[in-house]
Amino acid sequence: MCERRFKIVAGVVLCAMAFAFCVPLPAAADEREVLEQKLSEAYNGKTLKLRGNYCDRSLKFNAQGEPRGDSRAGDWTLCRDILVQKVRVGHGHLQISGRRIFWMFDGQAAKFRDVTETADNNRKDFAKLMQEQAVSVEVAFPDQSGQQEIESLLNHIFWPAGTDPRETASPIWNCYLRPDGQERKDCLAFKTTSAESHSGSVTAERVGGKVKAPRARYWPDPSYGDEARQWKLKGVTVLNVIVGSDGNVTRPQIARPLGMGLDARAAEMVSTWRFDPATRDGVPVPVAVTIEVSFSLY
Repeated sequence: MCERRFKIVAGVVLCAMAFAFCVPLPAAADEREVLEQKLSEAYNGKTLKLRGNYCDRSLKFNAQGEPRGDSRAGDWTLCRDILVQKVRVGHGHLQISGRRIFWMFDGQAAKFRDVTETADNNRKDFAKLMQEQAVSVEVAFPDQSGQQEIESLLNHIFWPAGTDPRETASPIWNCYLRPDGQERKDCLAFKTTSAESHSGSVTAERVGGKVKAPRARYWPDPSYGDEARQWKLKGVTVLNVIVGSDGNVTRPQIARPLGMGLDARAAEMVSTWRFDPATRDGVPVPVAVTIEVSFSLY
């Protein structure tokens, strides 16, 4: 009798467990599928601008939108924009798959273009280059999160549409990039006219007349970036800088870009150049000058 009662109780417990743990799963799976479809419709085929310009091929963010682990940051022309190709919703996380957009400056059209638009897709390594631009973004989200909560979380990871482009890039782009997002041919007409000093802002002279030009005495070339070399990008990037009365270079600004990270490399290296300073009546003075940096493939 006791054995029979034990079997009955055990059977009831098993049924209850099956109802509690097995029945809701299809419903949860259906909810994830619906959520995944909505997010796919919202983001597939769109270009998202990644906050922080992280360059890693695999990125992970926690439920607060903060990156997990160390992530390498880079120039916006290489590491900011992601073309979304697939969205998957898993248990407590969102997976966004896509490819990086590498921006190169088309001098003839006077605008930035996706390098894949100008490349020869018949070259033998084209498919490999495209694969190397693949990127995956995994975002954790709290249980029971809906589309609105997830999209709000994504706004902590990606810049909202309409954001001032200057907010998404380093200060070296402040002159070239426009707040309305429109293309600018160059920034040569907007040369920097002041430099920061310990006592505040000082006016920079223009070379000419009594102001004698500075003379470079240390000018190492910047290194080529792997991406630009692989895509065979070459040309000249132009910088507006201030050469201080001490011969040091400050305030580099992109005046005419080249793209794919080369402008940032040029600005970084030019900042290490040293000059015999410009002079007025023999006295060293800060001057605003334009510097061209050439990138050639041999």
